[in-house]
Amino acid sequence: MNQQSPHARLRPPQARDATLAGASFQRDGSPLTRILVPTDFSDTSRAVMQYVRPWIDAIGGEVLLLHVVSPIFSPWSDPTDTIFIDRASFETFYGELCEQAHSQLVTWLPSAGDDRVRPVVVVGNPAHEIVRVAREQQADLIIMGATRRGRWHRVLWGSVTAQVIRQASVPVVTLSGVRPVIPHAVLGEPADLAGMAAHS
Repeated sequence: MNQQSPHARLRPPQARDATLAGASFQRDGSPLTRILVPTDFSDTSRAVMQYVRPWIDAIGGEVLLLHVVSPIFSPWSDPTDTIFIDRASFETFYGELCEQAHSQLVTWLPSAGDDRVRPVVVVGNPAHEIVRVAREQQADLIIMGATRRGRWHRVLWGSVTAQVIRQASVPVVTLSGVRPVIPHAVLGEPADLAGMAAHS
C-alpha cells in the first residue's frame, strides 16, 4: 500500500473577503493553529509577513516568526587539541547576533504585546533548523519566500526552500513576491491562496 503524503489533505482557506475573516484552515480535518514563517529580513521576507498577517486572526492561533543565524565559523583545534577560537568568545559572538536578530524580529510584530506572533532565533543550517523548529514546535504549516534579490541569493535560498519542501513533515507554501506557489502534492491541484482569500 502506498503511503499518502502528509501534504495531501491540506484544505485551502475559505473566506468571504480579503481579510480572511471567518476562514477555515484545516489539515486532515483538524484546524491549523500554528504557522511557521522563516525570514532573512529581506524585502521578500517582509512581503511574506505582510501576506501572513491576515492569517493570524483567521487561524485563531499563533505565528512563529523564525530567523536562523548561519554559522560563520566554529571553534576548532589542531591535532594537539589547541583551541584557536576561545569557546566563550564564540558563544558571546553568536549570542550577540541572536540578540540583534531578536530585536529586529520584534519590529516585525503586528503590534506591541501581541502574543499571537512569537519571535524565534536559532543558530545553524537554515534548512535543517527550519525543519527542526517546525517539528519541535509542532507547526501545522510553513510559509516562506521562494526567491531573493540577486543571483546568489536566489541560488542559496532556492536550495534552502527545496530542502525544506523535501524534508518537512508538514505542508510548505512558498511565495514568489506575494503570490503563493503551492506544490501539486500539497493540494492535489494548482491553487492560488491569495485569489481564494480575496474572491471566495
